[in-house]
Amino acid sequence: MALWDASEGGDYLDRRAVDDPPGTPALITIVVSGVTHVAYASQSGEIVMCSAARVEYLSRWPDHDETDFASVPEEGRVLLTLPGGTTCLGASPTHILAGHRSGEVWSARLHGQPLPRLITHHTAPVHAVATVELDGQPHVISGDDVGAVQVTSFEAGLRHRLDGHTGAVFAITPVLLHGRPHVLTGGLDRSMRLWDVTSGRQFDVLWFPDTVFAIAVAQDGTVFAGVGPDVICLEPDARHLPLLPYTAPDRGHAIK
Repeated sequence: MALWDASEGGDYLDRRAVDDPPGTPALITIVVSGVTHVAYASQSGEIVMCSAARVEYLSRWPDHDETDFASVPEEGRVLLTLPGGTTCLGASPTHILAGHRSGEVWSARLHGQPLPRLITHHTAPVHAVATVELDGQPHVISGDDVGAVQVTSFEAGLRHRLDGHTGAVFAITPVLLHGRPHVLTGGLDRSMRLWDVTSGRQFDVLWFPDTVFAIAVAQDGTVFAGVGPDVICLEPDARHLPLLPYTAPDRGHAIK
């Protein structure tokens, strides 16, 4: 998920892909063993995971009690280091994913030794990553600055490409349709597209008046799209398009 200032327009997006914009490039929340954590990419290239309690503790600085060591939450853990510009983060039940300005997508384990690993590579900066399970195996869906969307198996490499977008892809949100994994994608071409990720077929496309920066799906199937400076709500049509949010399994697959 990324938070954008839509008033910045194309110039900011160009700088984001080429330069080092100020602030944290990417931030997500992850539930690990029932505990909420925050993972973020620092300006130095480190991708760090810490507990939400640690974030709350630091937010109270300097008002917390420095002598009460028992109440100090554990410091963050560096999962991987990607110098030069992490642009987005995603997560599976077992791994964190990082898209990079170079076009690379890396993974690291959330438990035990991180064991960083290159999963796939685009020819342009990657702006969005997500994971789904296909045929019992975890896959990464990644979108880049020129509109390419790739579906890549953790173990077997590139499965197929989702061809359709004509500009940068900023949003990738897995959903369920008739019990099958699908994905909603959105981007600079002002479209939101629905794909069957198993076959790679485009199921539908919706057009908007501005760039689609973010997509979220509620439990009842309502779709929220961040379009330019606005948030557009698309009410569910359970009879014709019974979308449901994609929920990852409680236990992920062991990935070497």
